[in-house]
Amino acid sequence: MTVKSTTELRPWSYRQNALVKSLITIAAGVASAYVGTFAHRMGAELNIPYGLVLAFLLIGLSTWCARSRMGAVGLALHLIASSLTAWGMAPTTTSGKVLIVAGFQG
Repeated sequence: MTVKSTTELRPWSYRQNALVKSLITIAAGVASAYVGTFAHRMGAELNIPYGLVLAFLLIGLSTWCARSRMGAVGLALHLIASSLTAWGMAPTTTSGKVLIVAGFQG
């Protein structure tokens, strides 16, 4: 029986070089912001904000993974990617108010 080193026991994304880790972190930030933006409205028509809780959980876990994968640089990359994604999905109307079209009733 062989003993594996600690680097072999890490998840796949943690064993990559810095460029691949950066790309994974940015992709995770974009994906979590995209899904979280649409998920936060689930349950709003019934006044049970389970979608908001799920969205916060998703973005929190994604941020924790980015920080543990790359440290402060990963945290910054994730913050920038997720913020730009959420900002890009919220176009303003002529009245100056932000509009996020999600297709929900209510």
